[in-house]
Amino acid sequence: YKSQITGRTFILTGKRLSWNGKDAHIEYVTDDTARANALEALQKKLREQECISACNRHLSGDVDFTGSIKRILAEIGSYYGAQRCVLMEVDARQGRVRKLSRWTRETMDEYPQSMEFGLNDYLPLAQRMGKPDCRTTENVEQFKESDPALYAFLCGMNITNIRSASFELDDVRQAYLAVFNSDMTDPDSSLLSQIAF
Repeated sequence: YKSQITGRTFILTGKRLSWNGKDAHIEYVTDDTARANALEALQKKLREQECISACNRHLSGDVDFTGSIKRILAEIGSYYGAQRCVLMEVDARQGRVRKLSRWTRETMDEYPQSMEFGLNDYLPLAQRMGKPDCRTTENVEQFKESDPALYAFLCGMNITNIRSASFELDDVRQAYLAVFNSDMTDPDSSLLSQIAF
């Protein structure tokens, strides 16, 4: 039993017995939180490794790079329980970002297949793309006051949360991987940094 209030996990066992000639019930409660948390962390790590292995399989020996990227985005999007996953090319010399590929859980014809914008159009997004670590924004509402243009851009595509990582080549930011509308409650996005690496 996992308590929704404390977050602790318990093993409950019990039995009926006779107590001074009357029916009774005895319940034994053991705190199992440490073992349950360790098991959950191990299962998460196993799912991560399975996803990374699947992504590696898609790339190894496949001459259809575009198809491989779509399958990798599908693996990542499925892992995070996301609505969509995109890979964007970052061209710092020209100051442009363009979508290379995307995966969506459901058909999304109302959003453009191709997308391109200037790095200076959405400075918080450009700053996010320029950082080597993984980022998780659990609620895009945080941009409502600080960057209304970015907020409108994200809300216009019905994006509520983002997980992302940037890719480097020769110490230059080359690509940006973003997972939108994940239903995973764990804010850890370390899988994306492993994929980016």
